[in-house]
Amino acid sequence: MPFMNTPNPTVRLKNAWRSSHPWIFQKLVEKPVPKPRPGEIVDVVDVDGQWIGRGFYNGHSRIAVRILETDFDVPVDAGWFSRKIADAVSLRRDVLKLDAVSDAWRVVHSEGDGLSGLVVDRYGDLIVVEFFAAGMFRHREWIYEALREQFPGCRFHSFADEHVQKQESFDFHGNTTTEAAVITEYGVKFRADPAGAHKTGFFADQRDNREWLSHRCAGQRVLDLCCNTGGFGVYAKVRGAEEVVGVDIDEDVISIAKGNAKLNDVKLKFVQADIFPWLRDAGNAKDLYDVVILDPAKMTRDREQVIAALKKYLDMNKLALGVVKPGGLFATFSCTGLVSEDRKASAISIMFTGLTVATLLGVPAGAWLGLEYGWRATFIWFGVPGLLLAALVFLLVREPRRGGFETTEAMAQVQLQPAESMWKQVRRLLGKPAKVTPFDLKEETHHDWRYLDGPNTAMLFTVVTDSSLRVLRTQSGPDMTAPENAGGGR
Repeated sequence: MPFMNTPNPTVRLKNAWRSSHPWIFQKLVEKPVPKPRPGEIVDVVDVDGQWIGRGFYNGHSRIAVRILETDFDVPVDAGWFSRKIADAVSLRRDVLKLDAVSDAWRVVHSEGDGLSGLVVDRYGDLIVVEFFAAGMFRHREWIYEALREQFPGCRFHSFADEHVQKQESFDFHGNTTTEAAVITEYGVKFRADPAGAHKTGFFADQRDNREWLSHRCAGQRVLDLCCNTGGFGVYAKVRGAEEVVGVDIDEDVISIAKGNAKLNDVKLKFVQADIFPWLRDAGNAKDLYDVVILDPAKMTRDREQVIAALKKYLDMNKLALGVVKPGGLFATFSCTGLVSEDRKASAISIMFTGLTVATLLGVPAGAWLGLEYGWRATFIWFGVPGLLLAALVFLLVREPRRGGFETTEAMAQVQLQPAESMWKQVRRLLGKPAKVTPFDLKEETHHDWRYLDGPNTAMLFTVVTDSSLRVLRTQSGPDMTAPENAGGGR
């Protein structure tokens, strides 16, 4: 780490800098000689030598510089971290008054708090620190000391995802045996376990939704689908729900949910099951609920599966709606970022449109046919055309042969094709890459396509080719150059 009496290395940009964003990418930076270590604090000047700011430098990352300070007279040292973290805590405590609501809240939100590459969450006495940048990891002792000033006697759990360590060029295994914390949110208790397999086991982003919805559950029969660790269901029971049933396919989260119910001295019924057959059985049995909550995990992380995810999302919402009592409340959520907001809305609108049309037209028409011509007429008039249509589709619409590309003849043709021809096929399928990065020493070129995974996670799909454009491999991972990808999330 640089000392106060040691001047920082200088990094020069290739052009003038007029952006207020803290990230400066490699293509805009002249390679410094000597090269600073990943995460070292540097002074940044523009092409004319004008001082811009100081921050972390990383020659191995696509983000070459993360600007931290733009006042020339202010050094980035232990005192600087102390002041920045104190400001972040003051915002939560003094302005947002979060301590009056919960002892589980985000302390530092990366660029939002002027600390690019750092995310800190609080769970009672447990402070969870996640590193997204080599610079933050390199100066972690300053960070820990600043956090101790704000949370005396706190415990730490620190980690960095493997893909981040690879992209930022640092090695950190972290602690994996941290004891769980018990937090309180609007008077309701939950267990948060950052060392467990389910992140912290608790999602603070639904805090206000849980509180709002719980006050509409008093005396009601509540169904919490994809209940995870029981957030919505436990809230509902604490607020006076007559009965709460939680359903999830994961045995481990069901166990945590039971523990959360016990923490609050309430009794819920938890069922380990796939919600699709469970809802079908409940619907057939006319087992209806006053309040139904559906908060599934991500439907897909693959862009190729978006259509299938939309269908799945549509189906589960339709099934869930089928167990809502007339006049009841249905609360549905989605955190599948690959599905855009408009398409989520479209899926829901299609579902409700179909149900509306069936109710307004199908039911009265079927009833009239039954009264006028007997009950068999309804099946003849509606069933026979459906069967005929299915037969026509089967006979006239050809389904593409599956696995054709993997045949011996097809594979032989592919192997005979020149590398450039294969690369043209890749371009034709994926379109123009967003970025092309040559790695001369490795004799490789990385071609990047951007896509979204989750509401706050920008991703890159990368095709690696050699000098003759022969495809060597493909890979996928978070795009650390995207501003929305710097924080945490579900």
